Amino acid sequence: MPRRAALLAFASAFALAFLATTACARAEPPGRAEWDAFLAQPSNKAAYGKFVAYLASQNVARVVEPSELLRQGTDWKRLGAAPFAVPPEELWPNIVPVLRFVEKELEPHLGELEVLSAYRTEGYNEPAGGARHSRHRSFEALDLQPKKDLAREDLRAKLASIWKAKGKENRLGLGLYGGTRFHVDRWRYRTW
Repeated sequence: MPRRAALLAFASAFALAFLATTACARAEPPGRAEWDAFLAQPSNKAAYGKFVAYLASQNVARVVEPSELLRQGTDWKRLGAAPFAVPPEELWPNIVPVLRFVEKELEPHLGELEVLSAYRTEGYNEPAGGARHSRHRSFEALDLQPKKDLAREDLRAKLASIWKAKGKENRLGLGLYGGTRFHVDRWRYRTW
């Protein structure tokens, strides 16, 4: 009986993960209207200006659209959550190595990338199904997708090649979700 219970628990967990990644693939990131509403708040506008200046000082302001780095994720409508959040300033240095990796190792092979999820608040991460120790919480991870059409199998092959060639030396965490959405962080060498 314990073996059967373990198999049922595994099957349930797998089904939930599949549904979550399938939903992620279909969900849309916040758009221009949500961004304009976010910037309409003076404190957000000031914080965003300071954040962009920081990225520029680190020579990473042009890797991806800076506003995309404030996207919490694509589940914001379903959760009734804020679509954007400015990470605490002390976390800003954490994203710099990730952006440099995106620029140097990912974009040359995958083309321009769109950020679907970057920093997540505690109030967003758990309801969205994020891991308890998600690197998004410490602003060390990005969920991305190629802007150009790229078949999932082509993306999988390119990511596998990059992970094999550069993963260990860069402590690359890399995961492929539904569709062409994938995760990258530089916390620990692993893949899923």
